[in-house]
Amino acid sequence: MPERQCEPHPADYGPRGPAALRIGSTVDAISQDVISWDITLMWMLPHRTIYMDGRPHPSSNAQHSWQGFSTGVWEGDMLKVTTTHLKEGWVRRNGLPRSDKATLVEYFIRNENYLTLVTVVMVPAGVLCHRDDTGHTQAEKLARRLRWFPTRPALATFVVMAVTLNLAYFVYGAGFATIRAAKLATAVACPWPFPEAKVYDPNGFYEREGQRGPYFEGHWNGWMSGQPSGRPDVTPPADGGRCGANRG
Repeated sequence: MPERQCEPHPADYGPRGPAALRIGSTVDAISQDVISWDITLMWMLPHRTIYMDGRPHPSSNAQHSWQGFSTGVWEGDMLKVTTTHLKEGWVRRNGLPRSDKATLVEYFIRNENYLTLVTVVMVPAGVLCHRDDTGHTQAEKLARRLRWFPTRPALATFVVMAVTLNLAYFVYGAGFATIRAAKLATAVACPWPFPEAKVYDPNGFYEREGQRGPYFEGHWNGWMSGQPSGRPDVTPPADGGRCGANRG
């Protein structure tokens, strides 16, 4: 629709969108503590503030915006940013809809001259809560089609969402459990060699392919990953392997 064409990119898509970004800081004049990190994108010049002074997020009834309300904390050398109060948007410009109830969690990681941004969009029943041009959510429409609790539409919508989410989590978890227990995933994509970062390798696959440590086996490395005895002992390949220092 024409009215959708010029909508700004929200905070969960903007940094990965069509432009570069500039990062600055606002510093307290007395203490010299960083009050906030300020991010500006070069396309449409949206400005985003990440508060670092410990202030709480406002009420859920507060105004929502394209950039949301962001607070940050340092976790080691990573900046963890939590953003709420985002307007309804899309994970990508022409992709999956994202509700205004979503919480965005980002990790800004600097490795010398490279900045890595890890984005996690936590959408509670995001697709089911999407309200289309008819004014009804997808959960409401599905409840009507299934004719669950026809005299209590709110309860029917809740049951549809509860069943759908629990089924999705079960299928998602069962798929990973099957792959781990059967050892079907034995090939690895070699990570970028950051010596100061631990390699998450609960099954020993990276070490078996020559990836340098140190290794991190995770907190669920037992029966949850199909390994009751924990991470196996692995002998690195003599030729360095496909993830070794001599890989092309």
